[in-house]
Amino acid sequence: MRKGICVFLVIWNCVAAAQIIVDRVHMTEAVSEARLIKKVSAEYPADVHATGDVVFKALIDQEGNVQRLEAISGNPMLIPSAMIAAKQYRYKPYRLNGEPIKVETLITIPFTPPPVKEVKPVQLSERESQSLCSGLCGKMPPRIYPKEALEKHIEGPVELRAIIDTEGNVKSVSAVSGDPILVPAAIKAVSQWKYKPYAKDGRPIEVEVPVTVNFHIGN
Repeated sequence: MRKGICVFLVIWNCVAAAQIIVDRVHMTEAVSEARLIKKVSAEYPADVHATGDVVFKALIDQEGNVQRLEAISGNPMLIPSAMIAAKQYRYKPYRLNGEPIKVETLITIPFTPPPVKEVKPVQLSERESQSLCSGLCGKMPPRIYPKEALEKHIEGPVELRAIIDTEGNVKSVSAVSGDPILVPAAIKAVSQWKYKPYAKDGRPIEVEVPVTVNFHIGN
């Protein structure tokens, strides 16, 4: 009787083992990423300055679609945007013994700060720039005539381009043309000028204006 029971248990264990069905496989992120058919970049959330990776534990169904996501690390402010992107991933279906099967893997969504859009100052004509001068321009610091230019009797105009900030201050000055001996003195003088802020649509903006500084020994 005992021998019969043992034989029965052995047969039962074999039958039970044969009935075990594998419904998914585990795959490393590197291997699953190589099977990606569609990858979507996450949009950086507005007014969020967080960075870093968001990592999900993902379940991929038999057709290669993302069936389930579980966040396991990452900034909470970035997770919603990362999840929207990860849900749109599409993989090449994985087959086991010829049959499609689900896959468990990881999905990492990186977040880096979006590039800052460079806003170039509006370029104004010389006539327009003259209208920007405020009352302070009438009391501009006098330009110092370079000693070397006086000794060599160097005269003439120096053409500059100046960037005026939203408060009317000279943010930067660059030379366009002129005698190299006169240029430093011209830049130093213009850097101390004050302009009336330029407004567009009711808001002050940065502008780039042409400036001409004339040097005459007799004046």
